[in-house]
Amino acid sequence: MATEFKLPNLGENVESGDVVSVLVNEGDEITENQPILELETDKATVEVPSTIQGKVTQVHVSVGDTVQIGQVILTVEEVEAAAEAEEAKADEKAEVAAAESVSRPDPAEEKEEPIAGEEEQKPTEEAAPPRKGEVVDFRDRSKAEPEPVAELLIPASPAVRRFAREIGIDISKVPGSGPRGRISVEDVKEYSRQLRSREPEKASPVPSPSLPDFSRFGEVRREPFSNVRRATARQMATAWATIPHVTQHDEADITQLEELRKQYSSRVEEAGGKLTVTSIALKVLVAALKKFPVFNASIDVENEEVIYKQYFHI
Repeated sequence: MATEFKLPNLGENVESGDVVSVLVNEGDEITENQPILELETDKATVEVPSTIQGKVTQVHVSVGDTVQIGQVILTVEEVEAAAEAEEAKADEKAEVAAAESVSRPDPAEEKEEPIAGEEEQKPTEEAAPPRKGEVVDFRDRSKAEPEPVAELLIPASPAVRRFAREIGIDISKVPGSGPRGRISVEDVKEYSRQLRSREPEKASPVPSPSLPDFSRFGEVRREPFSNVRRATARQMATAWATIPHVTQHDEADITQLEELRKQYSSRVEEAGGKLTVTSIALKVLVAALKKFPVFNASIDVENEEVIYKQYFHI
């Protein structure tokens, strides 16, 4: 029997992902919980396991595709033996249940009839009478607490006062437009609108600067954004605009580096140059950037690309 395997729910707020790799091919035999797909979402790269077993007859996705939750990934011809085994297990369970129901006595027959006059009587709880001198509060405590006395003196109906409390407005500061300054619901709404208009506007996001043409300095390589990198760039831009940044300074022992500089300083001077700690640091930095090119990359937000600089001449 041919069965379609659809992309399952991968987590909260995850609706789609990009296919990084397909781990099975047409004709492969797969089992339950076997990884069949690597998918990159906004949060991470995950392996998608199979929930069925059988022979893959068709693969509906390829590397680079964006797939949605519920989209068909594979068509699988389920193993008949497995299906028959499941049916046999179900039949066996049904037989066992039927046998138990026959051998088990009817609970209604075992229940003893109560003897007339011996029915249990549950004691009723009665409130103890108040003691002499005790103050008794007969109010219904399930109801809300009464309004503050200060609010009762304000010219407004109870419904208006309650509405002001619910939206967080101090009704004593609301000017009334009714007779003798009586406050209405519209007065509360208008006062709330005025308060919101006085709030400072939120800072607009920092515009992304236009990048120079890096190709004029040498060869470059462009790659499209992945889901994870797109989400990271968005959050980093937000962090840069809203979070103060600091610079970290550390101390390092460069005794051996200074000895090395003095050892080769005269040779560099003979060649017409000057060997300084800065030039040595630049040489080390270039070697590090060649090994870790992600630290020598720029983000092109407009085109959603990462630009890796590949020019080094030091």
